[in-house]
Amino acid sequence: MNAKVGEKIRIQLINIDPSEVHTMHLHGMNFQVVAKDGNPVAQPESMNTVLIGPGETMDLAVEAENPGKWMFHCHILDHVMNGEDMSPGAMGGFVTILNIAP
Repeated sequence: MNAKVGEKIRIQLINIDPSEVHTMHLHGMNFQVVAKDGNPVAQPESMNTVLIGPGETMDLAVEAENPGKWMFHCHILDHVMNGEDMSPGAMGGFVTILNIAP
C-alpha cells in the first residue's frame, strides 16, 4: 500500500475464515477502528493491533504520519510463514507493507 505523509488511508479487513482469528498489527503508527461489521463505531479507538474474529469485518483509518516502509501483519506466527520455513526472508502469508513517502 502506498501513501504520502498527511494522507488518510482506509483499510477494510474481512475475515472469511469460519474458525480462525487474526491479530492484525501495524508497525510505525496507530490506526483507528472506525467500523465493525459495516457499522460505524460511536467512539473510534486508537491502537496498533486489533483482533478480528471469524466472519467479522473491521474498517481502519490510518493517518500516514511516519515516512518509511511499515509492516502490517498478523501476529499469529504460523499465519506469516511460508509453510514451516522459519529461515530469514521466508516470511509470507498475512503480511503487507505500508509505504509512506515524504
